[in-house]
Amino acid sequence: MLATLVLTKSYAGNLMSLLAVRYVPDTFNTLEDLLNSRVTVLFCPGTAEENAFKTATSGLKREVWKLGEQNRIGFFTANDIFQTPDMLRRSSKVVFNNEVYSKKTMALEFTTKGHCDLSLGHARYVTSLEGIAVDKNNPLVIPLTSTVMQVSEGGLYEHWQKSLFPNTTVCLNPPNKFVVKSALALKNILGMFLLLGSGWVLSVVLWCLEVCWRVLHVPPRHPAH
Repeated sequence: MLATLVLTKSYAGNLMSLLAVRYVPDTFNTLEDLLNSRVTVLFCPGTAEENAFKTATSGLKREVWKLGEQNRIGFFTANDIFQTPDMLRRSSKVVFNNEVYSKKTMALEFTTKGHCDLSLGHARYVTSLEGIAVDKNNPLVIPLTSTVMQVSEGGLYEHWQKSLFPNTTVCLNPPNKFVVKSALALKNILGMFLLLGSGWVLSVVLWCLEVCWRVLHVPPRHPAH
């Protein structure tokens, strides 16, 4: 009975802590995480991300691209960029995409639903350059270069991004622990009652066995005359 009581109290405490605070494990942050899982990797054809992995001759990028031999490489069109959340929810998939588009997609999701369903990996593997191309003898080269540097160093570009998509940074570092405020249901504590009932049944069985053993092996005491 003492062991049953200890187990019951321990299970009840663990159950309450599990229901009160839930832990969400980290998602895929490195290429090693992808290689050690069974998820499908999605690329947009013709992009720098696809080309970087497709043309890799060694290293982790090559290993990731070889996942296509296991039917774990998929593709989505440029028109479906902002539909990737639905693709990720339907099955276990990871999208390799431009960071700007990924942040915009997550911002739109948070603005629409009010919570973060997607997460962005911490590692970066493909460098994407953006610039303005003009003739080298064009007199606008110097003022354009100066203006671009001022915009970049002054943080004006990121300010524009936040103005157009105000929730771009909300889901970048989501908490992996959160408090659950929903009411307890019977299915949440059913295991506790099952354990308690099993302990009672086991106790009754042991008591019956002890009584039977005493009846069969302990001789009756006769009163002294």
